[in-house]
Amino acid sequence: METKIIADTGSDLTHELVEELNIDLLSIIVTHEEVEYKDRIDITQKEIFEKQRNCESFSTSQIPLFEYLETFESYAKKGVDFIYLSLSSGMTGGFNNALMAIRELEAKYPNVKMKALDSKAASVGYGLETYYLAKAAKNGADFNELIELCEFLSKNIKHVFTVFDME
Repeated sequence: METKIIADTGSDLTHELVEELNIDLLSIIVTHEEVEYKDRIDITQKEIFEKQRNCESFSTSQIPLFEYLETFESYAKKGVDFIYLSLSSGMTGGFNNALMAIRELEAKYPNVKMKALDSKAASVGYGLETYYLAKAAKNGADFNELIELCEFLSKNIKHVFTVFDME
């Protein structure tokens, strides 16, 4: 059985890739003018970028523990092994929430393999790790091979950050 790959919207993967590779994405919380939105559900990336070009600011917050529990348990109940690849733990506490959810579910579902891994990346770097992990899962890599691949990728993908202008 294929291992399910779960990530979050910080991976910046296109809708087409998410569908093609059967990735489950959790939505990061985006706040604008004291209103919270679920990324890609209540607000689009295009809307965010347009508002940022008009000097409007946004903040993000971690995905709540209950969302990890709900998502992870939906797979565990079906006996589906899964790996959650997190946005860098240096940028969000979401990785720790994922670990807490897995600790809680492991006792309830001892026959399901579940793991949270820290991508140590954001945006395109995180997306690349998620893409390669999901592609390997789709091509039949087993749970342990996927963990090894992810650890290799998180150590070897290099990141460059650029901005469009100095504003």
